[in-house]
Amino acid sequence: MTSLHSTPCRESTLDRDAPDAGVKSNTPALKARLGTMDYIQSIRAFVTVVRLESFTKAARQLNLSIASLSRAVSSLESHTQTRLVNRTSRHVLLAPGARDYFDVCVDVLNRLHEGEQRLLSDRVEAKGVLRIAAHPMAIEAGLAQVISEYQGNAPEVGLSVSTHTTPLRLDDDGYDVAVYPPELILDAEAVCRRLICTPIALVASNTYLQRNHGNISQGDLSGHIIVSCQGDTDTDKAIRIEMNGKVAELKPESVRMNIGESMAIRLALSGFGLALLPELLVAQHLADEQLRLVFPGGRLIRKPAALGVAYVRQQTIPRRTRNFVDACVLFFGSQGNANSRASVGLAA
Repeated sequence: MTSLHSTPCRESTLDRDAPDAGVKSNTPALKARLGTMDYIQSIRAFVTVVRLESFTKAARQLNLSIASLSRAVSSLESHTQTRLVNRTSRHVLLAPGARDYFDVCVDVLNRLHEGEQRLLSDRVEAKGVLRIAAHPMAIEAGLAQVISEYQGNAPEVGLSVSTHTTPLRLDDDGYDVAVYPPELILDAEAVCRRLICTPIALVASNTYLQRNHGNISQGDLSGHIIVSCQGDTDTDKAIRIEMNGKVAELKPESVRMNIGESMAIRLALSGFGLALLPELLVAQHLADEQLRLVFPGGRLIRKPAALGVAYVRQQTIPRRTRNFVDACVLFFGSQGNANSRASVGLAA
């Protein structure tokens, strides 16, 4: 049974305390009175009275006086200009012709109750399962740490994480949230909060650069292997670099390998070849001098790598989803700012 908050109705010069009040004329004064009433409270009063077939029982259940309860039902009858209940000395019955309106009122109260319960339970504690789609760049950038911290703050939430590199539809693929390049999220109703936007850097190990310094310094990449990320949308474009105010197009490489971010970094560190990687992912390796910028005084002209946290727009976003989105924004925002400063310093 749906409960009613015990908010007393204001007293009125219109005396409606008698259980057999009936339907009154819809006068301007009554319309004004109805405008100040709790309309939902009147609907609850009507539904409870009909279900219990008694003003006395309904008043007891709703913690209201019989007079207040009677006024609420009478005001609803005045509002609809229809007799909704038939009052007798022993029972209160639904009036003929009011069944459809009663069913609508029950449905409204049920929906309202369900919505309130979702919000209340959601406010108390985040529960359920959060299904996450993660791009390899997100994993490499520190998503595992976000997940670890999130689990510590929301132990009642189960996490299911899957990695993808292809375009994604959250609704169709059954994901609540994705940490993904924004351009690869295809849902029309998706909300995507930007986490990272970092330039692409051409890097290599010290050993590789010492071994091939002559050819690279002349802008000739023939005979070289370049590894890049699977999400790189400019793989078919020539590598162009701006140095000293001039733009030069480098002679094409012999081999291009498109692989995952983690493997691309490992190959670059091993001296396998050159690597086109988001600066954010190699900032620490650059700071530790394990990798070096191939053209430290230049700027690679290439679409930057972006990462966002996306979810599908809904009327009510579960707390577990909201908290995860906020955790991503907080973590990647601070990490991105710190690593970007480090990268800029090294490039200069």
